[in-house]
Formats: sequence, structure tokens, C-alpha cells
Amino acid sequence: MGQAITNISDLTFLKRSRIESTFYDDLRESLFRFVPSENVTRDYLYKEMDNASDYPIDYRIEGKDAPVFLFGIPNRDKAKTVTIILEHLLRTQARFDSVVVFSDQSTLPRADLARLTNVSDIEVIPGAKNVKSLPTEIYKPLEVLNGKLLNKELELVIENAKRDGIRITTTNDGSQSAGRIRWANKNPTLVSQKVLSGYEMRIPVYTSVTVQYELLVNSNGQSPEAQYATIAHELALLYCGHFGSPDIKLWPDRQNIDHVTEEFEAESVSFLVCQRHGIQTTSPEYLSQYADGHDDIPSISMESVMKAAGLLETMSRERMKVRKQKI
Repeated sequence: MGQAITNISDLTFLKRSRIESTFYDDLRESLFRFVPSENVTRDYLYKEMDNASDYPIDYRIEGKDAPVFLFGIPNRDKAKTVTIILEHLLRTQARFDSVVVFSDQSTLPRADLARLTNVSDIEVIPGAKNVKSLPTEIYKPLEVLNGKLLNKELELVIENAKRDGIRITTTNDGSQSAGRIRWANKNPTLVSQKVLSGYEMRIPVYTSVTVQYELLVNSNGQSPEAQYATIAHELALLYCGHFGSPDIKLWPDRQNIDHVTEEFEAESVSFLVCQRHGIQTTSPEYLSQYADGHDDIPSISMESVMKAAGLLETMSRERMKVRKQKI
């Protein structure tokens, strides 16, 4: 009789173990289906915490503003463990967002569930198969929150940028990459772009403009609106004068300001331009979080910000004439 009870107990344990193993497999498979593997660290240890090896984090996901710590919860014991881990993280003042994925939330005692959900502001997902319901900002942190481009703003701003020697091309980078602007490689055979300068007898006439700057924008899973916001940010770095100027009549030469001020100005321009087109971005959160973490707001040039925003609005609305000044 005792042997039979032992065998039944062993079978119950094995069944439970198989369910838990399947849960973790499903969680891992679902997670990597929606989040690029290069943005995920499994069994992560928060080194700033004492005895970090005692408090492993199932998955660390690279976030836009803070990392996301994701925990799988197949049973009551794991729920208690995660509650303790979250409490220790909060005591160390770790900056993170948290997500818990349940195998079956209904099997947890109400008190255990309350302790877990009260310990931190966590996102709750009811099952491993539901990882697709992760907040969009986790696997698409650069996506806009709301709004649509109604006309040809994206195409126009790309075309109009050519007259200032800017070549805009798309890349296929990871979800955490937005874009970047840089000087073009300078060599004896400089590359030129054809820019529409007018019409003769209804035939388009093009002018060659040397490529001086390369703007790369990530199109991997990014909507046209997200790409537009990125392009506005990167072009603002140029038009606010952070790369210098070929002619101060075109835009200012302000190469010597610090990086934080550069980013603050560029994000402000992107926010203004996107707002005019009804696109809601995460710029306010970005700027607000910076303000909360610093004693002083950067001393930005409102004149440069407003002029850059005005120029980008015009570039997004109409085809502009070729510059008379040489770039």
C-alpha cells in the first residue's frame, strides 16, 4: 500500500514537472517569436544586488527607457520566489519594468497573487501563449503611440533632403535601433544624387547634388510614422547646426554644444513636427524622464529648434526648390 502511494505521488510529481517544463518551453518559444534574441538575456543576474545569484531573473529584455524583467510563473512556489526577487530589486532602487507570465493564474491562492501583484507595478500576462500581448513598447520600443501620415510626408521629406546633400536610406536593424545621421565617406569619386530642379516643355530637369551626409533609418518592423519621427530627429541634429554648416545662411554652426543638449533639441523638433501631423510619439516621456533625472534642463536654443521644425514642416508639405547656395 505504501509503495502504491509512493508511486502515485511520483507520477503526480512527474506530471507536474512535465507541465512546468512545457510552460517554460512555450514561454521561451513565444518570447523569441516576438522579441529579437539579441535583445534578450536569459537567467539574468542584477549585479548591483547583494547575493545576485540567489535572485535570478528569467529574462531581461532591452527596453527603450529601462530594461524589462520577465518572469514565468508555473506554480505557487515560483510566485513566492518572484515576489521576493522583486522586493530585493526595489530595495536596491533598480530601474526596471516587470512582466509576469502565468501558467494558470487561477491555481494561485489569492493571498500569494495579491502579494505578487502589489510588490511592483507589473504587467500580468495570463499564459505563455499570450506573450504576443506584451506591451508594444517592449518589442517595438520605437513605434509611435497613435496617428497616421495622411499624405506623402515621408516621401517628400526624403526627396527634399537631397537638395541639402542628404541621402536617406533604409536599413534592416534590430528593434532597438532607430536611425543615425553621419558624414558621408569622402573620397575622390564623390557620389551625387539627382534632384528635380524644374521642368522644360513639361520635361523634368534634374540637378546633381553631392552627397555630404548619410541618414540611415531602420525600416525593420517600423511603421512609416515611426520612420518619419526618426528622420525628423536625425535631420534636426543637422539643421540645428550640430554637424556645423556649409553656409550659416542655410542653418547655424553649433558644433561645440554637448551631446545631451543636442539630443534634447533634436527630440523637441521631432515632437513638434510629429504633433503638427497628428502623430503621438514617446517624446514627452523621453523628455520628462530626462528632466526628472537631472537638476538642470539643458539650455537649448529655442530659435534653432523652431527654425528646424519649421523647415521640416515645409519639407513634409511640398516639393522645394534646389538650393542656390552650394552644399
